[in-house]
Amino acid sequence: MQELEMCSQPRFVAVHVGAGYHSRKHENAYLKVLRSACQAAAAASSCMSGVQQAVQALEESDFTNAGIGSNLTLKGTVEADASIMLGDRTFAAIGATPGLGSAIAAAALLAKESQQPLSLGRVRPMFLAGTEAYVWARSKGLPTAPSIESTAKWHVTPRALGQWQRYKAMLHEDAAKKQQPAQHSRQGSVHEKSETPAAPQAPDAQQTDATYSPDILQTAAAKPTRQQSTDPPQTKKQRLSPYMQRDRHALQLQQQQQQQAIKSDVAQPGIGVHQQPWELTEEHASHLNDTVGAVYVDAAGRVGAGVSSGGIAMKVPGRVGEAAMYACGCWAANADVSLGRCGPCLSCSPCLSCLFKSKSKS
Repeated sequence: MQELEMCSQPRFVAVHVGAGYHSRKHENAYLKVLRSACQAAAAASSCMSGVQQAVQALEESDFTNAGIGSNLTLKGTVEADASIMLGDRTFAAIGATPGLGSAIAAAALLAKESQQPLSLGRVRPMFLAGTEAYVWARSKGLPTAPSIESTAKWHVTPRALGQWQRYKAMLHEDAAKKQQPAQHSRQGSVHEKSETPAAPQAPDAQQTDATYSPDILQTAAAKPTRQQSTDPPQTKKQRLSPYMQRDRHALQLQQQQQQQAIKSDVAQPGIGVHQQPWELTEEHASHLNDTVGAVYVDAAGRVGAGVSSGGIAMKVPGRVGEAAMYACGCWAANADVSLGRCGPCLSCSPCLSCLFKSKSKS
């Protein structure tokens, strides 16, 4: 976070490059873009302009997950989310939009136009999404990709593409590993029935279908009946159904993976995602960034806030993230300036936590 105070006019600017992992080797680059964002906002003449200029400076850096170098969708394209809000509750947002030169600039223009009435009592939009938002931005003269076809490669950097290729390989590997247990389970079920055609089964085992693992099937088949067992009869509460056995097996597997991750001191994506733990290298971790944003307080105590994001990595195309949703990515509300204080203004990195909240005196 970087702050800047102007001597000529008292005002406050705060910006952030997103929650997540920020590599030490890129520290100077982060500080440089933060400083540039604050300087751009300090030269602005209004809250809306201040927020837009600050966030736009962050979008122009390929070290942030906004604008150039954003996270890519499953299709390998950039779809931007952004929103802006002023203290008078003016709000506008752009969601899942490809081909924009600056998502926050599009949101700011949409917010300005929302204050102007349309003919015949029509209501202006406060939120545009998808390719129609791109068409609208292009019709307004905002910087955009030259055509719909060219949006596929717009703002895609080599670093973001390399990250997308690694994640794509992980998804293919995970899909292949999920198919193997299912095939093995079906084979084990058929083999078990053919070997013991006349053996009686417990009621729980009879309910087991071919989708459960071979270990659960063997446990159920080997369970003795009441006549064969020498132990005291079990009550219904003590007997584990196949569903409970499956859940217990999954829990044990998850605990084993967590223990293995702790011993090896590496990141573990979770059960069923990547069976072999992958190392969180410095180069890989430097891409794990989130929404950028800014807050602005002018000399009169009026406030504004905004956010911009490329969204989560490998998101489903068309997904609108929290950065574009009302009261999720940013918030601003003017207070009575006669009380000698400004209202709250807030800019969040939605996937993690609020990064800034201002209720200070102007």
